[in-house]
This record gives sequence, C-alpha cells and structure tokens, in this order.
Amino acid sequence: MKGFRYLGNRELVFGGGAIRTVADFAAVAAGAGAGAAGNARSAAEVPGAGAAGSAGGGAGTAGGAAGGGSEALAAGAGAGSKGAVLVITGEHFRSSEACDALLKSFRERGIPCRVESWRGEPTADAVDALADAALGCGASLVAAVGGGSILDLGKAAAATARQERAGVRRYLEGVGDEAPTGNTIPMIAVPTTAGTGSEATKNAVIKGEWKGSCYKKSLRHDAFVPAAAVIDPDLAVGCPPEVSLACGMDAFCQLLESYVSTGAGPITDALARDGIRRFARGSRLFTDNLYGSPGEAELRGELALAAYYSGLTLANAGLGTVHGLAGPLGAVCDIPHGAACALLMPPVFRRLADRLDELEDGGNVRRRLTWAGSVLLAGGGDPEGAPWRDRRPSLGAGGAPPGPESKFGGAANPVSGAPNTPNRPNTGMLSPLAVPRNSRTPIEKLLQLLEDWSRQLPRLASYGLEHNHVDTVVQASGNKNFPLPLDESERRRILQELL
Repeated sequence: MKGFRYLGNRELVFGGGAIRTVADFAAVAAGAGAGAAGNARSAAEVPGAGAAGSAGGGAGTAGGAAGGGSEALAAGAGAGSKGAVLVITGEHFRSSEACDALLKSFRERGIPCRVESWRGEPTADAVDALADAALGCGASLVAAVGGGSILDLGKAAAATARQERAGVRRYLEGVGDEAPTGNTIPMIAVPTTAGTGSEATKNAVIKGEWKGSCYKKSLRHDAFVPAAAVIDPDLAVGCPPEVSLACGMDAFCQLLESYVSTGAGPITDALARDGIRRFARGSRLFTDNLYGSPGEAELRGELALAAYYSGLTLANAGLGTVHGLAGPLGAVCDIPHGAACALLMPPVFRRLADRLDELEDGGNVRRRLTWAGSVLLAGGGDPEGAPWRDRRPSLGAGGAPPGPESKFGGAANPVSGAPNTPNRPNTGMLSPLAVPRNSRTPIEKLLQLLEDWSRQLPRLASYGLEHNHVDTVVQASGNKNFPLPLDESERRRILQELL
C-alpha cells in the first residue's frame, strides 16, 4: 500500500475575511520579529537591497505605515527582522479595494509594510530582488497574494532571503549546485485564483536562463510549505474568464493526473476524488458562463478547494505527461502554466484512453477515468453506477432509514442487486471493481469536455512557440508518473498538433 506524508500548512483558513486574517497573522509575526537580531544574510551584505521593482518587469513599491495567533508564524519570524511585512502581489490585486483594506489593517495595527507587485511567471532575477527587499525592510513575514506565480515568487523570495549565499539559481533542482536549507521567512499564501495549489506545496517553480539555455526548475524543501494558507473565494471574484478557465483546468489536471498516477495511494485517491467532485461543481462557472452571477463566489469556493486538494495530491502521488511537457514548454515561450496544461490535457489523455488495453493496470485506469467522466457529467454528484461512489442514504423522520419511495430505497440496490430492507438500506457504496455497463461513454464525454474547454484558449503559436522550439521542449520533457509512457516522437507530435 502506498504511503502518504502530510506536509501541509500549519495554519489553514478557508472562507471570507481574508484581509482581517492576514493582518492578524502579521501582527503575531511582527511582535515576534521586532527586536530580534542577526539574519542568515544581513541587508548590509546585499547591494541595492530593496530594489525589487527594477528586476525584469517587477513594478512599484508602496510605502507602509508606522510602528509595530499563530505559534508557527511567531516561531519563524527569526533573527534580524524588524516586525515588517513584505507583501508580494499581482497588478490586479494591487489596484483593488481589497489591497487598500489590507494596508489600512496594517496601519491600524502599527505594522510596517512594503508592497511589491509583479506580472508574469516568477524569474530568478525577480526572486533575488524580492529576497533583497525582504532583507532591506527587515521582514518578519512575507504575504503573497495572487495567483500561482505570485505564490511561488513569495515562497522562493522568503526562502532565498534566509539562505547562506545569495541567488536562488544556485539552489534550483537541475540547475544549481547546492541544496537549500530549511531556513525561510514565514510566509502566508493567499490565492486569488484556483489553479496550481501552490499554497499547499513545498516547491516554487522558477524560470530563468543559464549558460545559453532557458530553464523552469523548482526550489524545493519540506520547510517551504507556506506557514499559513488563507483561501477566500471572494478574492477571486472578477478574475478574467480566460484566466479562471486556464487555472481551473490546471487544478483539474493535477487532480486527474495524480488520480491515475502510478504513485497514487488510498489517501491521495480520497483527496483527488473529493477534489474532482468540487471541480465538477465549480466548473459551472465557465461552462455555464456564471461570471457575475449571485452564485459566483460559491462556485469559486468549490474551485479553490479543488485546487488546494490538487496541491496535496501532486505532492504525494506525482503528476504525469501533461506536466512533464508543460514545464519545459513554459521555459521556451511565454505561456501561462494553466494555459499550457489546458491545451495539453486533451491530446495526452486521449492517447491514454485509446491505449488502455496495452497497460498492465489498464482496467484500473479505465475505471478511474470512467468515474471522473461520470462525475463531471453529473455536475459533481455521484451518478448511478459510477465506481467508488461515496453516497449514503438520506435519513428519514427521526433518523430512520429511507423508505421505499427514496432514491436509495426500493426493491434492490441497482448495482449489486441486494435487497433493501429497513435493516439493510442501500448505502450506494460500490466495489472498486464495479464499472457501468457502457464504461467508454463517460471517458469520451470527459475527453470532449477537455477539448471544448481548451478550444477557448489560443494555440501554442500565439504564445511564441515556434517549430524550432519543439525538439528543445521534447528533450527536456518526461512522463513523470503517467501510467502510459509516451516516447519522444509521440510527445513531439502532441506539440506539433497544438501549434
């Protein structure tokens, strides 16, 4: 049986009130940080400390206020900090009323703060500049508020500021020559999109160039999981439709890839199944165009939890060929990670569906894809006959089992054929071996949905991918834990189809 190691946040808050929650956490960290002494690297060692706005597209610094729980945040505030908060965010949040409210909350609590905004994927130069900014303002806390790129940027900057030697590149997997220590400035992750699940993971994906080659590699350590994650669906309201779609498909991809992964286990399966159900309910946002509707925040809440679960499952079960291609693709062209996953999902999963009979574990993978397709079609419910249903009878008056008129009552369980009696109600639980009679149809429907969603996004050429880039991407790509290994020629054809 596959193991599971939980490396989650020490604080997790879901629901409204993100601004107040972040300010409360900041007050704890500020109180612990003020008056401490001695950083891994002092600001005096960093030329031009605090010049984050000058690094390759980072923009603007907003001054903080004057003066100035969580045991995890207080314990990690660390030496050398002055009780300040470095807020890293995207341009959308920076110009919002929510950001103004956050800064006002800091002022009211007497917490000095500095705000840096960034647009695009995190680069090594941006990480280094923001690490310098954290040292320059004596940050005892980094608060990253934005999409997955902003969360990765904050995670990497907080960690780089506490490493013994400057420069994040030296600590990146496959590029650097040193392993990072677990030292980091405590970080709060506040996602404003529902995609990467970075708020739940221990790595940050960084883009850069080294020795004439582009790379997109991870900074990784168990201690880099954000100390706190604050998930407030209201912050995502107003996110552009194309961004919402791409992010949502990234979350779904991570759930589905980890669900069919060769590294999947009982706990990741449970998380992936609930995440897929939540994605199916939340995906009405873009399938039914419910942007601006009264139910938008609730739908975004479902997507936000799906994304969070996807971060937990990918960290333990691993991902597959979609992500094996998406990383190198993002290194050579200017494509958002979510868009890359959204475009790659249909051709990769169609190849898997077409070749299930070749796999030793093909029957198991077929059942999982069938279940996922059935749940999507049911809008997040567990349809009749879908394997691994987690549906139990509703209780009648006084807590009694359902009567014959109930969908769970009647003469027999529609799957097992076992009679339903007052002492043996139909629980709706199925054996993992149970498959609907026409198991191919839900898989086809799943693939059709993926294709319908991906057609709403531009093709790869629109993001700058050229034919002469394809081999570079293919050679740097892999299959990770995908159940169907695709060779280089097959991965090349996928990219060529999407150009």
